Amino acid sequence: MLSHVLLALALGSAAGQAAPTSPSAPAPAPEPAAPHPSGEIHVTGIPLVSYGSDIGVQAGGAAYVYRLDAAGERSDWAALGLSYTTRGPRSVELKGELLRVAGTPLRTFVQAKGSLDTSAPYWGEGAGLGGLGVSPGAGSPPEPYRYKATSPWLSAILRGPLLGGLGWWTRVRYTHVSVDEPPALLLREAPPGFRGASSTLFHAGLVHDTRDRVASPRSGVLADLSGFASPSAAPLSDHRFYGFDAGVRAYAELAPGVVLAGRALYDLKRGDVPFFERTQYEGITYGEGLGGSGTIRGLARDRLSGEEKLLAGFELRAFLAASHLFGALQEWGLSAGADAGRARDPGRAAVAGAGVFGGGRLMLNRAVVLRVEAGYAGQGAPAYYISFDEAF
Repeated sequence: MLSHVLLALALGSAAGQAAPTSPSAPAPAPEPAAPHPSGEIHVTGIPLVSYGSDIGVQAGGAAYVYRLDAAGERSDWAALGLSYTTRGPRSVELKGELLRVAGTPLRTFVQAKGSLDTSAPYWGEGAGLGGLGVSPGAGSPPEPYRYKATSPWLSAILRGPLLGGLGWWTRVRYTHVSVDEPPALLLREAPPGFRGASSTLFHAGLVHDTRDRVASPRSGVLADLSGFASPSAAPLSDHRFYGFDAGVRAYAELAPGVVLAGRALYDLKRGDVPFFERTQYEGITYGEGLGGSGTIRGLARDRLSGEEKLLAGFELRAFLAASHLFGALQEWGLSAGADAGRARDPGRAAVAGAGVFGGGRLMLNRAVVLRVEAGYAGQGAPAYYISFDEAF
């Protein structure tokens, strides 16, 4: 099945593409192409049929529209995606990024998403499984730990420079989670927001960004530090809480096409924190976890949830070969690494987990990354993922 996915990806990238520059990976590589005209627009359509241990069969597609700069690297971009899974998340998402807003040094990222999750995880207070004798496993949450959630998600980031690679950034994000079909565990423990709630967070922070490129960086550092708060002001927010986040991601090219990447994250929320906010980590590269293809590969989705979270990991990425099929550039490679995390709610014992992973990767036109990975975290069986974009 993986070969079918990769073939579909290559075919879908053909429309409207000119021959891009040669990759940084070693032979076999095609002859270098002439530099791209600055601002050249490309469209990449990606049909998606895949499988993940935590979400089941996934079907959908995405359309990427992006510019390539004079060096052939991705600059401004936008993407529209549709996704349906048999074990939970289903969504429609529109997101995009402008690297120079109206020709100024300002940079922005915007995301709008509507989702339905038929197997959203709730692992009990303190992520302690509520005393139930049901193992979480490495895949979709078992019946006692799942609920049905619907939610809109809106987020906007604005960045600007200060000095050198140092800059400022702000973010506003809104979500309203509706809780349907709650399990007995959720009703019994009745955490804040267990009947559904709204959250609006206002962020402000600093960012240090010296990465050589946005898509799959080869060198540099992305570090950020921020504080955030959610006021209790219906209908924007039903709970008042606050916190801060610190993260760093570093990249070093060990040899042409071979990159060592690492990250560390600390996230803290305090106050009247809705239970669904415990799975979210903030910062400029915000996301959901810990557990799954983007955080700790091999753990069940969001298995390590809590108001205080730590995440660390590293991976070795190697692009070993390149091709020019259907007028588009494909870079093929392998990756391997390890992830670890820890989460804790006030007054409760911490939960922790770690895993190792490895797999194959494909980058299209230095803009879109496809990862096919297996992860193992001691949960009885390995987990499998087919994912787009880098984990970090």
